[in-house]
Amino acid sequence: MGEKIKELAQGIVKGEERALARGLTLVENRKEGYQELLDLIYPEVKPCPIWGLTGAPGVGKSTITNFLVDKLAQRREKVGVIAVDPTSPFSGGAILGDRVRMMDLAGREGIFIRSMASRGALGGLSPAIMDAVSLFQAFGVDRIVVETVGVGQSETDIVSLADTVAVILMPGTGDDVQTIKAGLLEIGDVFVVNKADLEGAETLAGLLQSMLSGKNDDENRVPVVLKLIASQGKNLEELMSFLEKHQEYIETSGQKERKERMRTEMALKMHLQARYQDLFLKPLLGTEKWEQAISSINKREKSPAFWAKKIISGSE
Repeated sequence: MGEKIKELAQGIVKGEERALARGLTLVENRKEGYQELLDLIYPEVKPCPIWGLTGAPGVGKSTITNFLVDKLAQRREKVGVIAVDPTSPFSGGAILGDRVRMMDLAGREGIFIRSMASRGALGGLSPAIMDAVSLFQAFGVDRIVVETVGVGQSETDIVSLADTVAVILMPGTGDDVQTIKAGLLEIGDVFVVNKADLEGAETLAGLLQSMLSGKNDDENRVPVVLKLIASQGKNLEELMSFLEKHQEYIETSGQKERKERMRTEMALKMHLQARYQDLFLKPLLGTEKWEQAISSINKREKSPAFWAKKIISGSE
């Protein structure tokens, strides 16, 4: 196993597409050798700009992603695309596939697409997605675009992963209320009102502008609100321009180092949580103590909080 993993790591660093695909499968499925692979490629990881797109299903994220990635490819940039999909409750894999959602990009030179399952991660991202970013960076892409699953108010991890976050919304879906509930105002650098030809678009854009007017970061940068019609290509160039300007701001304002630290902390936390589940939670499932706890909770004898503390403390 050791020599095969070493060869795989070398292939990824050399820019071999087949090695990258195999490596991504290895880390996503947590197969034997994935940790060794990460250890081997990590010294070769070269940070690159990361753009994140998030929003509810059906708002046009994939259409916008297609446009942005196509523009980057036209400049001969190597682009890694991670499309985070809901996890199938049966197979554990991604329900939606990149060949369905991004057929226009499939097979294009310099574009590397991977659909990955969220694996039930409450923040929308899983440890495997963080590892995929590392593999792409070791492979030598110039930029990474992450399109997240769109799970609403839980989806906030993207702000720790991406340098620039675009929150995609559309009128007529309750997004105005959902935006307030979800805390999405805290994570977006640009808010995109897609399908701006629909009724309610002006109202939604105005509400966002009003809510964002008092939100400044250290440099007094108020997040931007853009209206576009992605299906018709209207104002997509404006979004592209903003993303590029914001990336320049990240590079020149000292935010780059802060973003790198956020990514590192999130990756470590995610791996610690995954290790906890593997070493502690999974072996507990189905045991006598587990069944005793479930029975006690169902009978309303003790609370889940009581049993969590009891199990962790190891008390009888």
